[in-house]
Amino acid sequence: MQLNYTTHISPPLSHIPHPPTQLYIQGTYTPTPYGVAVVGTRNPLISSEQEAFLFSYICAQQGITIISGLAYGIDAAAHTGALAAKKPTWAVCAHGLNRIYPKTHTPLAHAILEGGGALISEYTPHTPPLPKQFLQRNRIISGLASAVVIIEAPRRSGTLNTARHALEQGRDVYVFSPLQEHKERFQGSADLIADGAIPIRSAQDFLSLHTFYPLT
Repeated sequence: MQLNYTTHISPPLSHIPHPPTQLYIQGTYTPTPYGVAVVGTRNPLISSEQEAFLFSYICAQQGITIISGLAYGIDAAAHTGALAAKKPTWAVCAHGLNRIYPKTHTPLAHAILEGGGALISEYTPHTPPLPKQFLQRNRIISGLASAVVIIEAPRRSGTLNTARHALEQGRDVYVFSPLQEHKERFQGSADLIADGAIPIRSAQDFLSLHTFYPLT
């Protein structure tokens, strides 16, 4: 797979705080205002994985590009939902693109490329997946998107870091309403709603509420 090197960051990334100095891209990437980041815990309930898949499937069918981070759990379900709709999805990686992580998601990464999507990273091709880089890449996930949708987030979760970046960048944050019978697993989600994030229960809710606009 050939790497394409981008030396100039096109909007929206040139306008986000702390923009990356370069992007490495495999596959097909064209900036679009119709991108939505779908994120959540790496260890979700089965019902949350199903929500992420269905949300992404429905939104992708409407021409929305699903953006996530290629991680276990919600990320993988989001990418898979878009692929099931036969639409492109973008994976923003916390490592060089010659070192897919987790390794078990190598087939998913290949499917993303074969489906007309893209793998995106600010790190040189052989950079290993260091812990701090997973938090750093979150600003790119939110920066590429018009909105961030959080499916399931506990109180201690990198997902909340993505939400903070989104708010700093002026992006809308939507949160799937917490399941009361699993309150602790959704405590981060509940906190975000209490702080003003928009609660939703379905893709239809999101599509009825969100207005897409040029990214800046």
